[in-house]
Amino acid sequence: MQEFAETGLPWDQNVFKAYLAYAKTPGLGGEAVEHPVRVAQLFNNVAASDTQLQALSLLAYIPEDAYGQLERRFGKETTDFAREVSAHMRTNWAYIDEASPKVKAFVMADNITWIDELQNKFYEVAQSLNEAQENGRQPQIQMPMIPSQRVLDNIAKFAVNSSGVPALEGEFIDKIEEFRRSLPEKLE
Repeated sequence: MQEFAETGLPWDQNVFKAYLAYAKTPGLGGEAVEHPVRVAQLFNNVAASDTQLQALSLLAYIPEDAYGQLERRFGKETTDFAREVSAHMRTNWAYIDEASPKVKAFVMADNITWIDELQNKFYEVAQSLNEAQENGRQPQIQMPMIPSQRVLDNIAKFAVNSSGVPALEGEFIDKIEEFRRSLPEKLE
C-alpha cells in the first residue's frame, strides 16, 4: 500500500487518521487494497472541500468486527456510515433509494473506481491473450467480475440528484454510459 504522502490526499487530520485506520486492517486484500484510497482520491477531485467524504471512503471497508474501535476513534456518525454502507453492500445496493446522501455519493464514487479498475483489468486480459497468441500457447486468464448494468442503472436512478455532490453525479452518469457502450467490445 502506498504511503499517505504519495496518495495526493489533503493533509487533513481526519483523512490522515482514516488512512492510518484503513492501513491497519486487512482491507480488500490483493490488488484491491488500494481501492478505498482511489475512492478517496476521486472525492478529493470532485469535492475537495468535503474531507469528511474522503475520510469516510477510507473507513467504509473496515470489517464490522472493528466497529467498536472505529466508534471510539471516529465517533458514532462515522460508525453509522460504515454500518449503512455495509448493509447496502450486502443487498448489492437494492435499497439505495433509502440511503443517506453521503452513502449515495459513496456508492457512485465506489462504482466509478471499480469501473476504472475493470478497464485496467481488460487491458491486462488483452495483453495476456496477445502474448499467448504470439508464443503459440493457450492463454491463462481470469475474467474480471463485471458489474451488473441493472444495478448501475438502479444506483443512477436513485442516487443522482440526491447525493449532494453534483460533479460526482455527472461523472457517474458519464462513466456508466461509457461502460455500457464499450462493454460488448471489451468482452469480444
